[in-house]
Amino acid sequence: MAEKSKLKTLNDEWVEYRNAAYPEGLASLQAAECHQAFFAGAFTAILNMMQRANLPEGQDEAAVKQLLDEAYHICQDRLIKPRI
Repeated sequence: MAEKSKLKTLNDEWVEYRNAAYPEGLASLQAAECHQAFFAGAFTAILNMMQRANLPEGQDEAAVKQLLDEAYHICQDRLIKPRI
């Protein structure tokens, strides 16, 4: 019997994200919209990585670093900042 892959599926990632972000659960419409947004983001990220994988060696690593930096800054900008 073949060993099951230890990599998480995108659906596994979705369920983990949903449960962490919304431990109280979601209304069905909100769950559907959040699910669509999650997978749209995943699809966009996959396409973006595929484009970078076709770059010449060296440029690919720089492009991936640029993408990670951009994603990090977007996440940081969206954090709720405490009011002083």
